[in-house]
Amino acid sequence: MLYFLLMKRKELINLSFRINRLILKNGKLSKISLLTDRIGLSLTKEVKKKNPLIIFYKAVENIMPFFLLKNKRIGKRIIISPSFILSIYYRQSLGIKWLIEAALNKKGCFYDNFILEILEAYNNKGSVKRRQKDLNTVVLDNKSNLKYRW
Repeated sequence: MLYFLLMKRKELINLSFRINRLILKNGKLSKISLLTDRIGLSLTKEVKKKNPLIIFYKAVENIMPFFLLKNKRIGKRIIISPSFILSIYYRQSLGIKWLIEAALNKKGCFYDNFILEILEAYNNKGSVKRRQKDLNTVVLDNKSNLKYRW
């Protein structure tokens, strides 16, 4: 049991580090860590008695994509072939990128939008969850093209 808790803690710390690296495009890491600390404080106010990293972990877990779409050209036509994402690390990175993009596309402050997106993803709602559902419908429409994966 203790080993499981330590592994969970290691995953949460790794997730926190990846959040910092994905938000940081150009600028100081200290500003990004200050921003993530403020986000963590706001999340603890919104959802009482919960660790903000656990909230964020659950939010990312709810919106992680299972599939990736690849365009393949065969002759004159372009075929959309779905493929599975086997790496959990890559799935989490895509989920975090989707959260950041959704927060940047909304009007207003990134800080407030990011908190709203995290809370919506935590509750299985919002634009990122809708994006995941749209991706799944496209995959189901093109499941006959699985033979073109390689």
